[in-house]
Amino acid sequence: MSQTVTKNNQEENKPEKLNFIGKIKRMFFLDANVSSRRKVYNSLWAIVFSLLIGALFLSFSGENPFGIIVNIFKKGITGDRQRLLYLIVIYGIASIGVGFGFKTGLFNMGVAGQMMLSGIFGILILNFTHKTSPHDPSIVDVTNSGLVFVAMIVGILTGFCLASIAGILKTYLKIHEVVSTILLNWIVVYIGKFFFKKYKELPTPNIYDGSAHLVIDGFWNRTTFIWMGLACLIFISLALFLVLKFTTLGYKIKVNGLNPDSSNYAGVNKHATTILSLGFSGALAGLAGFIYFVIFEGRYEVQEAPLTKGFDTVAIALLGVNSPIGIIFSSTFYSILDNSKAGLKLLYFSNDLIKDGGIDVIIGIIIYVAALSNALSVFQPAGFFWKIIKLYTQKAFKLKRKELNDLPEKRKIYLEKMALLKEEYKKNAPEFKLIKKQIRDLQDEVLLKVRAKGDNALSSKEVEDIFINLANEKYALENKLNELGYFAIKDLKNWYLAEKFQYKNKVKELEKQHIEYFNFWLKDSYENWKKFRKQRSEIIKQRNLEIKALKESQRNV
Repeated sequence: MSQTVTKNNQEENKPEKLNFIGKIKRMFFLDANVSSRRKVYNSLWAIVFSLLIGALFLSFSGENPFGIIVNIFKKGITGDRQRLLYLIVIYGIASIGVGFGFKTGLFNMGVAGQMMLSGIFGILILNFTHKTSPHDPSIVDVTNSGLVFVAMIVGILTGFCLASIAGILKTYLKIHEVVSTILLNWIVVYIGKFFFKKYKELPTPNIYDGSAHLVIDGFWNRTTFIWMGLACLIFISLALFLVLKFTTLGYKIKVNGLNPDSSNYAGVNKHATTILSLGFSGALAGLAGFIYFVIFEGRYEVQEAPLTKGFDTVAIALLGVNSPIGIIFSSTFYSILDNSKAGLKLLYFSNDLIKDGGIDVIIGIIIYVAALSNALSVFQPAGFFWKIIKLYTQKAFKLKRKELNDLPEKRKIYLEKMALLKEEYKKNAPEFKLIKKQIRDLQDEVLLKVRAKGDNALSSKEVEDIFINLANEKYALENKLNELGYFAIKDLKNWYLAEKFQYKNKVKELEKQHIEYFNFWLKDSYENWKKFRKQRSEIIKQRNLEIKALKESQRNV
């Protein structure tokens, strides 16, 4: 018997085997994932709000603002497809670097400089190692794929080294990485100006506004490399997600970001982790810069300020909640916006407000709202309305709510009664005054008698009798006040306030109980609910069998 009970208990405690759908539901409803899910919702709401606010600004252009937003997505998707895919790759890789920095507690504001320096070195290497095209002296024919690969490695290492400088300054000199990376960005701007505007010793001369054009053949050609770039983006995203989520190294990196001192106490080298983390972020920015300048643009155009695309990666990382997977989606969204600019200028060529800055307004608002997306954690409209619907369908709550809604009518009756009582009070006011004077006189008389105790040597028994007589006479006078309605106003007011307080508290209690139950059911008790349904179906089945057996026995009789 005991073995059977033990076996049954083991079967009950044994975790239920989940199918694929069950695993997906568990992944989304586990408490551990609530925070991440909430961040995704925040990003989605940030996009919605930014589009709505942007539509408000675009309405001043005289065009239909929602029509403009539809055209933004239409032109972004159906426009230059190759440019769209390259933007996804460039924004995606660079933004993963920024998001990785955020994960480690570092703010890499130097993505622009890291991308630019990677492009500068890559173009210089290919310019010095290849000949000018015989057909056009402003073009460099790049035929050696191995040297392009070397240029890519140099670009990655350049980004790594530039970001590592900021990491070293932060670690050993306590200079914040935002300050150092911004200053490094401007140093790179002037390096680019020097090589591609003033330096005259390049084999292929510069054009007036930048470097000579690179024409790359073979695998690294702009048309064919895009698929390699997309594969590279997906690989980096998945690899980084797995490392951060499931490895000891990823845990050390995240702990160092949360609290460097605690991680150091736990055995993590915080100095090396900080430098290498910022360096890795810069390496990804360097790869993105190589793809942008060498493969996509094919040249370096002299910049008067740090590359704006580098700063856009901050907004993309925030929209992607710093997740390597989420950043793929946010970079796709952002690339669609960026790719729509050319199409919008043609579509609204006669409207200067949209042509010159319409899409920039949307992008600017998205950046601002994305930075404040964590403030949207308390904004849960879907859950709020669902809870309200569930709450107002409960019979007990509706009854209490009806009682609460009846309070204005009760207040009206209460005010009428109060007015009558006040009239009665005014009539009896002289008598109230007289009785209250009698009570005060009694109290004064007792005080005089007690003070005389020392002179006349009153015994304790005599003092006690005096107070008893005072209490009896005072009680009689207060009863007379009560009969005349002196306390009625106060009693009525207290009764009304108590009833109002009771109804409101009961409604709040029912609301709280229901919401707690609803949250419990939604988050934690899906499996229990399934078990309950299973047990219920078994009970119904057993009852049907018993009814069937009873009918058969009656038939036989």
